[in-house]
Amino acid sequence: MKNNFKISVVIATYNRSELLLELLKSLQHQSLKADTYEVIVVCDGCTDDTLEKLKSQEKEMPSLKWLALPKGNPAKARNAAIEIAKAPIIALTDDDCKVSYSWLKTILEVFEEEDIVGLQGKTITDNALISPLTHQIENLEGHPAVPTCNAAFKTAILRKIGGFDDSFPFAHNEDADLAWRIRSEGVVKFIPDMIVSHPPRKVPFTKMLDRMKILESEFMLFHKDPELYKFWRNDSPWQTIYREVFLKHQLLLFKSRLRYFKKPILMIKGIIISLVWWIDLLIKYPFFIKVDAYYKEKYQRKLSSSKENRLAA
Repeated sequence: MKNNFKISVVIATYNRSELLLELLKSLQHQSLKADTYEVIVVCDGCTDDTLEKLKSQEKEMPSLKWLALPKGNPAKARNAAIEIAKAPIIALTDDDCKVSYSWLKTILEVFEEEDIVGLQGKTITDNALISPLTHQIENLEGHPAVPTCNAAFKTAILRKIGGFDDSFPFAHNEDADLAWRIRSEGVVKFIPDMIVSHPPRKVPFTKMLDRMKILESEFMLFHKDPELYKFWRNDSPWQTIYREVFLKHQLLLFKSRLRYFKKPILMIKGIIISLVWWIDLLIKYPFFIKVDAYYKEKYQRKLSSSKENRLAA
């Protein structure tokens, strides 16, 4: 039976059943007709009641589909959904977000009117709820990395470029890598009326302390394509890590945490996080040298192998 789906919404999730239900509720009540879009949720090794919650939504959302995969990463989960998507457009959001009433309609209208390969929308947050122990995304004017909490791409183009690279060591920079590669196929446009809310979500203190490890991904992103990295980000990952993050961003964060003086415990935790991040980045310097060399050799080998294959053909 032929489907009428014009958009496939792809969501990767891991043990956030209550937040996921909030997102699904916002997707259920869209200005676009319900039979014109499908929602595909991929459980990335979920161990909570996510699958039971999804089954409870069957009657309310007939176009809801879900997959249960062994624990991998969001990139792998999204790729599995992209593979089975039935619509010519794929819209991406995260399980801790809420989409606006006209989100899907706006995406569809822009794709129908313009010859583009992708979109990124405006992502808002609640600034009053931000603290040193929260994670949130705000994208008000467009970002080179095209955050996948609020993005849409042509399905055929996503498949053509091979989807997300799921070999990144952490769930970090796979969206930037996708955005940079897909731009070689056409225009990715920022749409202010394509709105998603990403409220601040509390992050455990111990998990926040360990956050600097994700910067290992900078070296992989750089060596995959140095020219793209230099164009969209910095001359090298060392500049990103030790000039942008270590100096610029950390100083700004440290100053911002002093404003919680009326909440001394929160302020102290925020200051501790900043100090640990500084120390951690200093300690990781020798490790990053090895990581840099590893990815440099890895992608040089791939490049050499690719050239040899072309010559042999």
